[in-house]
Amino acid sequence: NNMGEGHGDFAMYDKDGHETYPGYRKLSVDALMKYQGFSLMAEYVNTSGCNLDELYTAKNADSKLVPTQIADYLALGNGCNIQAGYLTRGDWAIDVAYSMVKPEFDKRETSVVRKAQNVSVGVSKYLLNNSIKIQLEGSYTKYSAMGALESGKDLGAAVNMQIAF
Repeated sequence: NNMGEGHGDFAMYDKDGHETYPGYRKLSVDALMKYQGFSLMAEYVNTSGCNLDELYTAKNADSKLVPTQIADYLALGNGCNIQAGYLTRGDWAIDVAYSMVKPEFDKRETSVVRKAQNVSVGVSKYLLNNSIKIQLEGSYTKYSAMGALESGKDLGAAVNMQIAF
């Protein structure tokens, strides 16, 4: 599928009409630091397609894949996420996060990845020796215009509960 984990979601072919697929490369780097209740996490992901030469979108020879067209099938581009938080001695936590996604081909209107930025803030309370977490989270996401899709903004709020056994 578009993240390289599906089987049969789409088909591509070689010049003889035999099923074949592009390569999907994914590089992930992350770091986590904790110190006296403070935490900082940073993540970066880059995905790209390879082995695109001589790929066809149909069994006939006049449907050769244009290199930027691979973005219609695979999620390609860059993403980063930075999160910071503080946990008090009273088991209250506050967290902030910034995330962004940038498609490899941002001018490709039919790409499966859309440019976006997100900011979120959360307040959590831990109970029963950290066995239960109750969190109130707010988020703001901004999407860039792409083809027929207009730019947009989403505001969200959520109450989350986590139980650890």
